[in-house]
Parts: sequence; structure tokens; C-alpha cells
Amino acid sequence: MFSVTSTWHCTGDYGYYEKDGKLIIIDNINRLIKYKEYHISPLRIEKVLQWHPAVAEVTVLPVPDIDNGQHPRAFIEIKHGAKVTAEDLNQLVEEHLPDIYKLRGGVYVTTLMPHLPNGKIDRMLVQRRSLSTL
Repeated sequence: MFSVTSTWHCTGDYGYYEKDGKLIIIDNINRLIKYKEYHISPLRIEKVLQWHPAVAEVTVLPVPDIDNGQHPRAFIEIKHGAKVTAEDLNQLVEEHLPDIYKLRGGVYVTTLMPHLPNGKIDRMLVQRRSLSTL
């Protein structure tokens, strides 16, 4: 008789199961922002910010906060010739996400987002730049 046993593998991702048993991966657990007692997914904020027609690229990273643990801070590359304000982008997030996702760490516009050789945004370099501005 053949028996199938299920095993768990720790991938560092988090997600949930849908009612039909489908596994949905949301983000990597190491990227979560710890705001008060909440764990915020920066990916949710990034997806909302990418809706704006002036946004070329975006990454959301945590910045330390004495009272709340961490705050989300958005780093945004604007499309050439486009105009948008930090207030416009903050309002977009506030309209489409719950209050805990507010960009309390601020919105920073950059002229050129740093990339890794594989084409992904170099979050470590962006993080170092953000910590040096505190």
C-alpha cells in the first residue's frame, strides 16, 4: 500500500489557503513592516501606488519609529515628464487601503531607482539611503 505524507517546507513566504484549497502566497515574511501590533505587507502598498499613471517604479520599505516600531516609507521613481506630489500619492493609499497602511514614513521621489543585475530593485541600497536620511 502506498501512502502519501505531507511535509512542510519553510520558504520564508506567507500566505493563506482559499476555500477550494488553493494556496495564495502574498509576500516574503522578511519584508513585513511591523507597525504597532500589525504586520503590514509592503507589496499591497506598492501595488496601489503603481496604479498612478505618473509612477514608473516603487518600493516600500520600513523606517524605524520609537513609538510604533516601524513605518512604511515609499520610494518612487516618476515617469519622465510626469508630475505628481507626495500628497497625491498619500491620498491614493489612504483611499484604497486601511489606516494601518498609511505612509507615515513619508514619500520620497527619486530620479533613478537602483537595480540589481537581475533587474529587480536593489532594496538594500534603497534601505541604506533611507536610513542615512534619518
